[in-house]
Amino acid sequence: MKSLFKILLVFLSFYLFSCAESQENSTAPYGERLLGAWVHPVYKENVVSYEKGTGLIANDYGILFQANHVFTDRNSGFCGTPPLTFMNSNGTWEVNKTIITINMSSEFNQLEGKQWKIILLQDQVLKLEPMNN
Repeated sequence: MKSLFKILLVFLSFYLFSCAESQENSTAPYGERLLGAWVHPVYKENVVSYEKGTGLIANDYGILFQANHVFTDRNSGFCGTPPLTFMNSNGTWEVNKTIITINMSSEFNQLEGKQWKIILLQDQVLKLEPMNN
């Protein structure tokens, strides 16, 4: 009986260590996990949910975080009257803990110092809450 208990204890230890490794992988710094295109925004109360995309979609809103801290915002400008023409505006981004700061100023976007709080960041889902600033 004692040997069965020891075997179970060893098995349980290996199981717990393997779970700990997978949790470490999921806690990579936000900056690394933000990289890529985030598309198909869904607005619910104060939170915007995005899906991970393979790139920005030609005629749809999306945001792109690049490794060299280049940020791209694809939008249709200030006028929402069809037909919509989408364009890219570029700037920079940085992340500090759970706060993303965007610096960009263009004819259509005034996102200088705009901040978003990361509510959820998973492999395929990003949820952001715009901060008052």
